[in-house]
Amino acid sequence: MNVEYRGPVDLTPFDCTDVSLSSFIKRVCYDTPHHYMVIALRNQWYHYCRIDNDTVQALLNADSMGRYYNETIRGNFDCRQGGVPE
Repeated sequence: MNVEYRGPVDLTPFDCTDVSLSSFIKRVCYDTPHHYMVIALRNQWYHYCRIDNDTVQALLNADSMGRYYNETIRGNFDCRQGGVPE
């Protein structure tokens, strides 16, 4: 799978959750040891670094995942500031 601003990422080490209750978020994959999340927003994958497990779980359990993503995750956990796992 190809992640925007990164390129190919192997999802083998990730715990992935398919999302059916959101029209915006399609899949969330989290690599716990590296605090690294990749997320499918519509038809494009994005990545987030140094994101804690509690934030990812709150996203997955939110009444509105899109609203939670926009208010809490989007614009934060920027991988350009380091922390992208190999």
